[in-house]
Amino acid sequence: MKTFKSNYHLIVLSVLVLGLTQCKKKETNSFLDFRNTTGLAITVVLDGVAQTAAVGGTARFNGPSGKSVSWTATLDDASLLGYVPTWGGSDKYPDGEKELFSQDLGVDSNHFFLQIRNISTRAFTALTVNEGLSAEFNANTSIPNDSLTHSIGYFLALTDSKLKVCTNNTCRSSGNLTYSIDVYGNKRVLIQVDY
Repeated sequence: MKTFKSNYHLIVLSVLVLGLTQCKKKETNSFLDFRNTTGLAITVVLDGVAQTAAVGGTARFNGPSGKSVSWTATLDDASLLGYVPTWGGSDKYPDGEKELFSQDLGVDSNHFFLQIRNISTRAFTALTVNEGLSAEFNANTSIPNDSLTHSIGYFLALTDSKLKVCTNNTCRSSGNLTYSIDVYGNKRVLIQVDY
């Protein structure tokens, strides 16, 4: 009988130890969202995983609650001129299951997004933004006369910002630019040029 009790206690003890080693804290997941409030698509890379957020869209990442991560974000259009914003930082997935942390990726109010629609008979070969000002920007670029809207880039928004476009040796300048404000609060300028 003594052997039976000893074996019984050994089995119960083994089951308890096995049960305790199998007990683990349940891991919960939460979310990090990066909302695109710019005029172009953005790619967000979080701990080596990339997601693209369309204009007005969101890149959502799901991970263990409380985990620290590093991230960067860039605009998807490498042909942009002027100021090219980038973002980055370190964050932590929120504590608690299915909780959400959201961050807007936008451009500060000191810059405007320039788009040009060329409805003239000639392609543009150069442009100047903020001509004659300390923030003057010049570029040789090609803007076809296809009546489509071309995204040019971000530039410093001044009260007397102007635009000059050129085709070969002929140039045309605008008056002071008028900024419109998009749904995200960003300054935008769409210029339609007929030469």
